[in-house]
Amino acid sequence: MKCTSLHNVLVFVDIVMQNESRPNDYMDRQPEINEKMRAILVDWLIDVQHKFELSPETLYLTINIIDRFLSVKTVPRKELQLVGMSATLMASKYEEIWAPEVIKKTSYIIFSFFN
Repeated sequence: MKCTSLHNVLVFVDIVMQNESRPNDYMDRQPEINEKMRAILVDWLIDVQHKFELSPETLYLTINIIDRFLSVKTVPRKELQLVGMSATLMASKYEEIWAPEVIKKTSYIIFSFFN
C-alpha cells in the first residue's frame, strides 16, 4: 500500500512539473511565424510520423520540444521546418527502439527538402 501512495505522489509531482514548465503565449514573441505556420508544421510532422511509422509518443515529444524551443528562441520562417526535423530527430533518439534507422530516413527528408 505504501508503494501505491508513493507512486501516486510521484505521478502528481510529475503532472505539476509538466504544467509549470509548459510554455505560454510564446507565439506573440515570434516576429516571422504565427500559429497557422506552426499548425502547418505539426500537420506535416503528423504525415512524417505516419509515413515512417513512428510511435505517437515520438510525435508528442517532438511537438513539446518545438514549443519549448520556440518559447525561448526567435526562429526565422525559413528555419521552422528545420526546427521541426531537429526536434523529430531528438524525440526519435529518445522514444524509438531503432533510432539510427529513423535518423537515416529523416535525414533523407531533410536533404530532399532543401535540394
